[in-house]
Amino acid sequence: MKLLHLASPSTLVIVIVCFFFTFTDLKCNDKKLISLKGIDLITGKKIDTKDFTGMGKEMKDLMNLGKDNADEDSSNESDEDLLADEESTSDESETTPTATENADAKKGGKDIKPNPLAIAALAFAIAGIVVAFATKFKTRAIAGISISLLGALALLILKVTIEKSLDDKLGDSNEFAMLMSFTFEFQPAFYVALIGFAIAALFFLLAYKDDLSEQKNAATQQQYMVEVEEPQTPLS
Repeated sequence: MKLLHLASPSTLVIVIVCFFFTFTDLKCNDKKLISLKGIDLITGKKIDTKDFTGMGKEMKDLMNLGKDNADEDSSNESDEDLLADEESTSDESETTPTATENADAKKGGKDIKPNPLAIAALAFAIAGIVVAFATKFKTRAIAGISISLLGALALLILKVTIEKSLDDKLGDSNEFAMLMSFTFEFQPAFYVALIGFAIAALFFLLAYKDDLSEQKNAATQQQYMVEVEEPQTPLS
């Protein structure tokens, strides 16, 4: 296999490695509260909430990024949120610990559920590596480019969704937002993975052009050999 053909799967391997490094940090006034690796967004993670003491209901809302206001008034555990956990809806929850909060304290934190977009991005990276070894170069190129671009798109949507969910949660608490500045800060590993997908797509394209050029050269050479070997018609 040519080195150019190995470039795409090698790049996608780097993308997969990036998932084991920090993708994003949740910060409050420049203080890091939560650090999430790419693999944490895939498998889920238990968050220790002892550092969130005194931040009130708004901090608990941030642990449920992606929920609608209607969902905040229920304890339905079947909702699939960006960052979700069990929380009480009692009016006294802002001042008095609830049964759910006590349970969280005993367990040591709240759960962040697996994110479908992160799972999809990792799946695309693995699929791209498999496709890179396909026999037919046209199939390899079309599938490889498509998968790589879809992987990059999944990461972009993941980033936008997380940031938008944070804005939506703080949008209803302007006074709180003025006092506590919450931001999701995406780390180099996330951007390396994002760019890695784009580079992999480029390598798939370059490999396709190389294979196509080689095929044309082989066809031209074969035609030339046929013409040379073709017996000449004797003159009458």
